[in-house]
Amino acid sequence: MAIATPDVVPASVLLAEPRPAWLKTFAEAATGIRFGDFDADLSAQARLVVLDCLGAIAAGMQEPEMRALTARLARRGGTVTAPAVGAGRALRADDAALANGIAGTMLELDEGNSFARGHPGIHVLPALLAVRPLAEVSGPDFLHAFVFGYEAGARIGAAARLRNALHPHGTWGTVGAAVGAALLDGAGAEEVIGAINVSSSLSVGSSLRTMLEGATVRNAYAGLSARNGLTAWDLVTAGFTGETDGVRSVYGGVLAEGFRPEEMVAELGTRWEIRRNYFKRHAACRFTHAALDVVAGLIAGHGPIAPEAVAGIEVVTYVWAAQLDGAGPTTCSPPSSRCRSRSPPCWPMGRRACRPSGHRR
Repeated sequence: MAIATPDVVPASVLLAEPRPAWLKTFAEAATGIRFGDFDADLSAQARLVVLDCLGAIAAGMQEPEMRALTARLARRGGTVTAPAVGAGRALRADDAALANGIAGTMLELDEGNSFARGHPGIHVLPALLAVRPLAEVSGPDFLHAFVFGYEAGARIGAAARLRNALHPHGTWGTVGAAVGAALLDGAGAEEVIGAINVSSSLSVGSSLRTMLEGATVRNAYAGLSARNGLTAWDLVTAGFTGETDGVRSVYGGVLAEGFRPEEMVAELGTRWEIRRNYFKRHAACRFTHAALDVVAGLIAGHGPIAPEAVAGIEVVTYVWAAQLDGAGPTTCSPPSSRCRSRSPPCWPMGRRACRPSGHRR
């Protein structure tokens, strides 16, 4: 049968495609390499990233929106098995994964990976905290699952180019969360492959415009990835199946373009993406950090600068930083009030300062 419509491929052609070789290679590495095989530097880096993510979650959980959300989720009842970090309560596993993922991005302090062009850790950790009661989990098993969950998500981010209208949160982090959850639950290689293929179909089509407008729904994307990653693993264990090559379908055409499968296994086991990460020094989008460093340097060298003494500011930078050209933040008082402008919403920092209109890409 011939189809004239461009880019529409008959099912017979799709079904004849073989499983990509990288899936087996990656899954066998993820299940064959154990925590005991990690060198001291990798082990230390994994611990540091986990601790940094926990700090970001605990701090973000103090935001009024998070307090209200966790209280609402707690009213659902059910068996509570997972901590809502910093909230002083436990929640159902899926709700805890959602809440911890949201909290971890509320203050713009989550670690990131420039090669992946996103933030792998905050998608994976909330899922791992919810897989099983933590009292049943060993530290080495937890860190092993975290490292390979991070590896899966980060490598997809590096291997594909997300569409310009898409925010990276909620996308390939879903696969990282699913891989981490599967490994922490003792999955074999075939089950890890299933988790990758099923979770790729559960990625979120997250809008970049939310961050430009200061819409705080953007903070929910990482939480959705963590929860969807858990769901993907539940589906696999129940017998559900995914596409033969779900990652290529979604990240080579649906949400992204140019997926390069060779990147999924390049130097696998010797080059660790978690070692190529960065930690934030400012509670703001990474794209703005260079400009913030310049301002901090000027103030350190010349003292406070009166706004009326500034004739103009010119910043020469790259495209994604240049896109964050919204007006400067204002302040709010009293603490319980909201900003008078339509956006962005208030952010408690002693005096309540509004979030900058640009977040992270």
